[in-house]
Amino acid sequence: TIHLPLDDPYQVPEGYPIKASARFGLYYTPGSELYHDTLAEIWLSSEEVAQANGFVKAD
Repeated sequence: TIHLPLDDPYQVPEGYPIKASARFGLYYTPGSELYHDTLAEIWLSSEEVAQANGFVKAD
């Protein structure tokens, strides 16, 4: 499932650890090098959900 950002866009919503950039169509996992520097436009519950919604894993 998908979750919109909280008031603090860097706060991870419980159960939604995947950050996604709608602008670039990329998603970031907690282990990604750029995870902490990326401002999430939406949060996703899993990589499978990210991929099912057309996002590609960021390198």
